This record gives sequence, structure tokens and C-alpha cells, in this order.
Amino acid sequence: MKRRVVTGVVLLAVASAGLAFVPGFDVLSFYFCLPAALLLAMASGGTAVTAMGEARASGARFGAGLRRAALATALFAAVPLAVSLVATAIAGPCDTAYGLLFYLLGPVASAACGMAAGAAVGAVVPGRRWAAAAWIALFAASFVPDALHLYREPAVAFYNPFLGYFPGPIYDDRIEVGGAYVAFRAFCLAVAVAVVALARAVAGGDLDRRPRPDRAPWSWAVAAAGAGAAVALWNLSGPLGFRVSRADVEAVLSEERSDRWCVLRHGPDLGADAADRLLADCGFRHRQVAAFFGLDPGDPVRLYLYPDAATKARLMGAREVEVTKPWLGEVHLTETVPGDPVIGHEIAHVVAARLADNLLGLPVVRGFVPDMGRVEGLAVAAAFADDGPSPHEWTLAMLRAGVPADPRGLLGGAGFVTGQAARSYTAAGSFVRFMWETRGTAALRAVARGDPIEEVAGAAWPDLVAEWERHLDAVAGAGVDADLVAVAGGRFSGPGVLGRRCPVDTARRVGEAAEAAEAGDAGRAAECLEAAIADNPGARNLLGRLALARALAGDEAGMEAAIARMATGGRPASPEDLVSAANARPASPADLVAAANARAAHALARGLPPPERVRADLVEAFVLSPSRSERRGISARLAALELPPEAALAVFRTLAGGAAGRPDLDLAEAVAAAPDAALLRYMLGRARMGAGAYEAAVSDLLAAIALGIGEPFLAEAHKALGKAAVWAGLPGVARPHLSLALDLAPFEGDRMVIEEYLSRLSSPGI
Repeated sequence: MKRRVVTGVVLLAVASAGLAFVPGFDVLSFYFCLPAALLLAMASGGTAVTAMGEARASGARFGAGLRRAALATALFAAVPLAVSLVATAIAGPCDTAYGLLFYLLGPVASAACGMAAGAAVGAVVPGRRWAAAAWIALFAASFVPDALHLYREPAVAFYNPFLGYFPGPIYDDRIEVGGAYVAFRAFCLAVAVAVVALARAVAGGDLDRRPRPDRAPWSWAVAAAGAGAAVALWNLSGPLGFRVSRADVEAVLSEERSDRWCVLRHGPDLGADAADRLLADCGFRHRQVAAFFGLDPGDPVRLYLYPDAATKARLMGAREVEVTKPWLGEVHLTETVPGDPVIGHEIAHVVAARLADNLLGLPVVRGFVPDMGRVEGLAVAAAFADDGPSPHEWTLAMLRAGVPADPRGLLGGAGFVTGQAARSYTAAGSFVRFMWETRGTAALRAVARGDPIEEVAGAAWPDLVAEWERHLDAVAGAGVDADLVAVAGGRFSGPGVLGRRCPVDTARRVGEAAEAAEAGDAGRAAECLEAAIADNPGARNLLGRLALARALAGDEAGMEAAIARMATGGRPASPEDLVSAANARPASPADLVAAANARAAHALARGLPPPERVRADLVEAFVLSPSRSERRGISARLAALELPPEAALAVFRTLAGGAAGRPDLDLAEAVAAAPDAALLRYMLGRARMGAGAYEAAVSDLLAAIALGIGEPFLAEAHKALGKAAVWAGLPGVARPHLSLALDLAPFEGDRMVIEEYLSRLSSPGI
């Protein structure tokens, strides 16, 4: 027993110290707690088996063996915590209090579950080897129901007594201790009490080589009470959220529409017209993607449409990530609008699954590990059209900016998951599309099957990468200028999820800030953002949001302090920084715009004209900004300065993301104050498109063009009008405006979207 405890302590210390050198695991947070929970459960369970075996060999009582097991478990649980706290002090803390909560419900609870299960096995199963084998089998078997649940049901996350909470997609980094996690641990406690009490009842109070049932009734009574509580909690597992079934999901998404290409499940709040449009778009995407892979449309795709991210997180585990289960032929999306490229992207996973000959319907490496670079690269390549630059144009721009994009590391390697998501998806999709464009559909299908890339391409990797880069120059070079290269250098150069500072705590607090802003509580939003910045001082983009929240809350001093911090690299501004306008002046275009947003909103909310420095900052940002879309946004702000205060405030709040509720309603009130403002009608039309009000959007966009909306909005106005007219069922309006937009579009991605919409006009059901 002593040797096992010493070995366990050493191994846990070494493993915990090793985790401290892995980005994302180097502080006390959810990411550290996940592997720590598994290790602690294994160590505690195995040691408990040994403790009970030694107690039986010495003729000791059941309670003596259980106490030794519990003391060892407590010691084990203290080791990773101590190591992580030291690592946290060195790396710089995140939200340590929340990290301790993760540790309590994760590693500590898992260790307790392991100890309880190991003690029960050690008490009941005679012979140490048989008991050890039984514990290992029990530990492994506990994951079988979880695997089956993930395979058969909509869920991507699961709860396990020895692991805790597994959240699913790594990109979904808003992970919280919620009611479902607490309820699950209450269930685990009830099971642990029942198991230990039952083991004592079966083995008897005195352990020896022959278990004898205990005649005392209390053990049986405690076992029955624990089992009863566990059964009651399990029967409520769906409503409590720790084991949600398809029936639970479909009880919320109670409405269904279908045709021969798709089945749409949605909630009762989605209007019939919106549901019919989404069903039609799903069918169009299904046929489009099937043609890309050289297949006929297969069985209908099941599309689950959740009303919001919180509902999706509660019902199937994914919050900010859209999910497809290819082997089930189903897609899970947060409520969207028809025409959203994500619909085609996710359906591509379902169609590509028909080419992969395995239980997951995914290309794999090493026989069973999904090759996520291929999986997502195929989907991006199939749904290639997107507003703005195409993946080819973005990839060429990032290569010219010096951002590494190695397809060999993305397809078949770990680089796809560990790298920045935008970079991984874009480069992998560009490469797979290149394979289709140069080798044809047969090669694409071979990639989807998981065949070796070099065999499919008939070239070695170095030659293939060089050919890919030449292909990008040939097909996308015309659309990639110095401005796009500069934008790509910033957009794709950041770290992956685990490389960011305090990703879980930052995501949680930013999410809480967004919810507070949505509810109109700017003060609470500012408090959450302050906490997020304290955890992640390098997240300078949050300072602009903080300044806006302070402005909308009427806190001018707090607003100016946040703006000053933009100029000080994120550190708190000194009194000298606040006094000196030169020191408080942000330097980057994004910071200049953020400062202008806050100062304009603060003045306009009080019915006052914005200070002159707002215009000066916007003009400077326009000159410095390399991005066409950013310059459009700056131009809109400059035009808004000429509007009445209430209308101008709506523009600034909408563009800065500070509008509470629906921006289309906010902008509609602004239009009433300035009905002849082309900019307002354009923005209202775009907002109404996002809300699914296509007929009204057509009217607004037509008015914006008639009122003289000019550069840099004209191309976007014609494109948006054409798209809205398609969904409003007005082909006579759609065609001419889409054709005009096609002539004006600056990027391949824009042109592909426009051509796609033109093809929809002749597609059945659109």
C-alpha cells in the first residue's frame, strides 16, 4: 500500500508538472482539470483496491480499509492541485477561484468516484489480481455508454464519473460550471454512497477471504437510499441536462418540415415562411454539394435548427460551434438565415461521409483517428463561395504575408487542431479545392476516402506544395493586393485556442458581457469585460468593447481610461496618460475606430454632437486601414456624423455591436428620424436581411440605391438587394441587381456567391 501511494504521488506530480509546460494547461483551469481528473480516478481507484485487499488479508474491518483508501485519495488529489497552483503563480493567474471550482467538480469528484468504485471492488472481489482486473474493466466499461450516446444521439459532450465533463469541440471554449455539471456530480455522489454501502452490506463489516453479508440493516438501508436518489436523478437526467436524448431535443424542436432532400427540425417560434426558405436552401445545398463530389443526392439530410446558442449548448453540448454527425446524416445549427454558407459547409460533411468506408463516415489516420484537416478541408472546398475573398485569395494573401500554411501538417497531422482555427480551415479548404481543380472529381473522392495524398496527386509533398502555391498565384493573384496581404497578416497570425491567455475564463466573461449588453445593461457588460481583460491583458480588442460599454453606461472617466489603455499596450493608464491627449491617442486603425465609437456614443446618447476628435480619428483610421470592409465601416461612421443625434447613435451602436436587442428595430427608429438618408436605408436593409424580413429589406435597399448610396457601398448594396430579392420571390428584381453586383465585385468569393444566387433563380424550390 505504501509503495503504491508513493508511486502514485510521484507519477501524479510528474504528469502535472509536464502539463504545466503545455500551453493552455499551465494554469489551474478546465483544460488542466480534464486530464488530472482521469489520472486521479485511475490512481485512487487502483489504490482503493489495494487498500481493501490488504485489509482483507490482515482481517481488518471494512471501515479501516476504506479510511486508508480515502486518506490516499485525499493525498493524491492534493498533488496536482499544488503543482498547478505553483505553475499558475509562475505563468500568471487566470480566474483561480473558478479554476478551483473546476477542480472540485472535476479531479476531486473523479478521485472520490474512483476511490468508491475501487473500494467496492476490492471488498467484494476476492484475490488482489482478480480485484485489480475487475477495477480496470469497470473503469474502461464506464466509457462505453458515453461512446454509444455520442454515436447515436445528437450530443457532442458527455459526463463521466471518472473523467468529469468532456465538452466536445475544442473551438467551443466557453466552458462553465453549470447546473447540469452540479446535478451530474450529485448523481455520482448518490451512486458512490450506494455502491460503498452495498459493498459493505455484501462483504460484511469484518473483511476476510470469504465475504459474509452483514446482518445489520443500516448498510442495506443506506445502499437503498443512495440507489433511490441515483435512480431519481437519472430519470431527470434529460431535464437536468447531463444526459440529453434525441427525444429531449425533439421535444424542444417540436416542428418538422421535409422534402426529398432535407428534414428540418425547429422550434415553434420560427415562422412558417422562414422555415420553408431554410428547407429550400437545405435542398439546394444538398444537390450542390452532391454534384461537387460527383454523387446523386442521397437520403434526406436532417437539419436541427436551435433558436439560440444557449439552447443548443444545453441540448447537445455545442455553443459557438456548428456540428455535423456524418454517420447519422444530421446537422445541428444555431438559428440562421437561408443563404448562410455554413449550411452548405455542414451538409458537405454528410455527403462526404458516403465516400468514407468506416463507422464514422470520416477519413481517418492510423486506422481510427479522424483526419480533421481532410474533414474540414473537404467541407470548405465544397462550400467555397463566401462573401469577400475566397479561401484561395485569403490563403495566397496569408502566404505573401509570411503566415505559415503547410498543407502537409494540416492534412493528416496535429497542426489542424492545434493551430489557429481560421488559418487551418482556410488553408486546408484551399488545398483540397486545388486538388479538385487540378486532378478532378476522382481525386477529390479519393481524398474523402482517406487515400494518401501523394498517391492521389501523383507527386511528392514538396512538389505538390510548390504546385499549389503556383496555382494560387494563377487563379487568385489578381484579387490579392497589398491591402489584402496586410489584413491577412493580422487575421491569420494569432495562436490556436490553447495558445491564448486564459481562453476559458475570457470566453465566459466575454459571453456574459454580450448577454448583459443584449439586455441593455451596459454597466454589467463593462464589469464583465474588465474581468476578462484582467485575466487576459493581451486581448487589446476587448478594450474597445470596454470603452463602448462605459460610454453607453454614461461613465466618461471609465471610457477615457479604457481608450488610454489602448495606447499603453493594455496596461492600466496612469494619471499622466489620462491627462496627455497624445499619450491617450490610440495608434492602430482598429483602436482609432474603437475610440471614435465610444466617444461618439457617449455624446450622442446625451443628445450632443460628438467631439471633433471623433471625426479626426475616423479620417486617420480610414487613411491607415488596409481593409476594404473596415474602410466601408469607417465611411458609414463619417456619414453618420451628419445625421440627427438619435439616428447617428443607432449607426454607431449597430456598427460597434453595442445595440441592445435587434439592430433592425433600432435602425428602423433611426430611419424615421432621417428618412432620406441613403446610409440608414442601406444599413436597415442589411439588418432586415439578417432578421429574415426579405420583402422589407428589398424596399429599403431599393430606396438606398435610389437615394444615391455610392462608393464604397454600391457593390454591396446591389449584391444584398439581389440576395434579398431571391428570398422574397422577386426574380425580376434579383437578376439585374445581381448582374450589376457581378460586374462590381472585387473578389472571387463575392463573384462565386453572386453566381450561386443567379443559379438559384432556376433551381426548383427556390
